[in-house]
Amino acid sequence: MTKTVHIIIACLDALPPSRVQRLVEVFPFPTKLDLVRLSLPKKAFTKKSGKWHAERILSYLSNQLKHLKQDKHWTTRAHIRKILGIVDVDLYFKKPSYLFGLSEFGNDAVISVHRLKPHFYGEAHDEELFQERAFKVAAHELGHAFGLGHCRTKRCIMTYAKTVGNIDDQHDEFCNPCKEKLIVSVSKKSSKVKLKSKG
Repeated sequence: MTKTVHIIIACLDALPPSRVQRLVEVFPFPTKLDLVRLSLPKKAFTKKSGKWHAERILSYLSNQLKHLKQDKHWTTRAHIRKILGIVDVDLYFKKPSYLFGLSEFGNDAVISVHRLKPHFYGEAHDEELFQERAFKVAAHELGHAFGLGHCRTKRCIMTYAKTVGNIDDQHDEFCNPCKEKLIVSVSKKSSKVKLKSKG
């Protein structure tokens, strides 16, 4: 029997998008969510660009929540634990341009909802559209955290998304080959290499 995967959703000075609760439905294994709230780490802010360094936020999350990932109460029930950070500020990695999210293969992930809101692009508020985008980006980045690369299957949630238009074109689920890879990844705990993946 597959043990439960535990995802710690860490909201850093951001409201948790309600639709991320659907993460328990999209993964092909039992999934449990827990919510924690943290402040954004000031050291992650880059004054020159006005953006926040995604890798520094991931490091901060790892340090702040290490005790939760190693909690003995969870280790008896959870097979793998992941952290998903959620922020409402612009993120960047190596270049000063923006990111929707950043993951470490086999480790944790962070997403930004800042550019997922329609009004960011001068459009009317659309809560449904915003929530759907937030869910897709969260599932995509967690897919990387579980070891998935970008997918070439048309409209799979793991296809590369450079713009919100690309996100809107994605289906809200993993394709069958990606689901199979997720199951293998979790069953073998084959997620030790920390290669950075953005997008």
